[in-house]
Amino acid sequence: MIPNPNDYQSLVERVAYKIVKRVPSRVDVRDLIGSGTVGLLDAIQKYDPGRNDNFEAYAEIRIKGAIIDDLRNMDWVPRSVRQKTRILERTVKDLRVELKREPEDQEIATKLNLDINGYHQQRQELAPATSLSWDEITNITDQEKLATPPEDSPLYQLIQRHDRAKLGSAVEQLPERERLVMSLYYLEGLRMKEIGATIGVTESRVSQIHAHAINRLKGMLESEEK
Repeated sequence: MIPNPNDYQSLVERVAYKIVKRVPSRVDVRDLIGSGTVGLLDAIQKYDPGRNDNFEAYAEIRIKGAIIDDLRNMDWVPRSVRQKTRILERTVKDLRVELKREPEDQEIATKLNLDINGYHQQRQELAPATSLSWDEITNITDQEKLATPPEDSPLYQLIQRHDRAKLGSAVEQLPERERLVMSLYYLEGLRMKEIGATIGVTESRVSQIHAHAINRLKGMLESEEK
């Protein structure tokens, strides 16, 4: 049976209200609900009832993706904030190379010619510009209630060996299907077989996609550290 979009409108609203708390107040939640509804309809269109048995998990990923894509297209972050964010990111990256470790807040503040209070204030001001990144897959928050990667999982090993923010940025650069598999496996807690049913491929194919994603992440992270 093809899912009825009316049955999942509450899911769209739940996702939209969760995201709107993390963006500037000028963003209207009704716009996010509209974007999420488009994502829901896309999920319904691509749903194969003969193969997929977890439509809601699949739909939630599509809803989130549609909302975040539209937010980025809105360019809701002011140009001045984007510029300061780039300067901060470049400063932190340069200090990592120079110190060969993760820099302390005071070291970053000194490099930016700020006192520690001014630095913390700037980080708070810039938070909305980075709040929608994939660092949520590598860092647990009470708000999101995301599943912790198992200690024997490849992602957990990457978290132990690499900076979380860099890992989150690398995940964002993965191809769409690899990002989807990572999300369903680590955020939604689905098993490989369940993911296969959700996206319409075999369990072995999901394992291959997951392995490719992990290898790609390792390659990106290791190349940055050379």
